[in-house]
Amino acid sequence: MTGINKIERGKKGSHSSQKIVPDHYRKTEGEASASKIAEKELAGNPCIFYTHTLFLNPTRTILLFKREHILSLPDNHNTEMENSMESPDIRSILEQYHTIAVVGISPKPERPSNAVSRHMLAEGYTIVPINPGHQEILGLTSYPSLTLLPPEVKESIEIVNIFRKPADVEPVMDEAIAIGAKVIWTQLGIINDTAAKKARQAGLQVIQNRCISVEHQRLFL
Repeated sequence: MTGINKIERGKKGSHSSQKIVPDHYRKTEGEASASKIAEKELAGNPCIFYTHTLFLNPTRTILLFKREHILSLPDNHNTEMENSMESPDIRSILEQYHTIAVVGISPKPERPSNAVSRHMLAEGYTIVPINPGHQEILGLTSYPSLTLLPPEVKESIEIVNIFRKPADVEPVMDEAIAIGAKVIWTQLGIINDTAAKKARQAGLQVIQNRCISVEHQRLFL
């Protein structure tokens, strides 16, 4: 479909333990140097923990995952709503829907929104960046808001992944409802039960306070 940002880095439903990261991880002075660079850029990322690096060729670095080291989840990882009968089936969502609008994505590789989006791209998902301050992120066209997406892109959005403060979530959820998204997903530490209730009443599935990358790795890798 035209107008959609898509990078094929993996087949949908096909999962590998090896991930090729963008060109900013370049070989400079050998494996130890690149490993140090990767660790520095990903330090503090609450969603993805890369254990070590190997080189594929002079311009690409492969990051290897160890599933048991992916994340140490906070105590409040599961909200009361997610433990209720309304809890969505995360596996089904990630298997069924593959187009994700990332609201609040950062162009900085060390930020969680950027790292999470890179992981989902690598697994064959389509990422649509939403950030009014940038025209391009991860080599993909960035749009100022969900409602200002081109019609063909707007119609394709299935999951809205939110990286915004809890107080800023409700307007984003309103836009997600307006464009006909299927799922609203807020990242770790982002909870707005009032907005979530409104979205559920509009027929959307809502997942709060979870990292989409961690859930994907937990279920499929």
